[in-house]
Amino acid sequence: MIGLQMTMKGLPELIESLDGKHIINANKETIADVCEYAYELAMGFCPKDTGELAESIYKECRDDSFEIGADAPHAIFNEYGSITTPIGNVNAPKAAKKTGVRPFIRPALYRAVAEYETVFFKKYAEKTNFRVG
Repeated sequence: MIGLQMTMKGLPELIESLDGKHIINANKETIADVCEYAYELAMGFCPKDTGELAESIYKECRDDSFEIGADAPHAIFNEYGSITTPIGNVNAPKAAKKTGVRPFIRPALYRAVAEYETVFFKKYAEKTNFRVG
């Protein structure tokens, strides 16, 4: 089983400096959206042959963190490679035999997390009329 988790740090300091209630709500909604986006990306990036690997992908969305993983026995080899399973890197995954790429979870997670700030400020602005820039 492999799983990667994202947890936000520094939120208490941000809450103190701005409107805490709206920050907490915007953060929860943002994490839920980013979790769902990472899951959808992982499903799309996943190498598919029999479908077992894609069916084993899971997500755990919490208020302050989320986890995306896959628990098929061969998930680890598709994510980290082996002597017979070559992979690219998280910024340039290598195409799998039929469809998908290797690695598949880390690129999905990193791409989704990169959207966190944009999504958060949009949600926060909707709640408070806050404007950036």
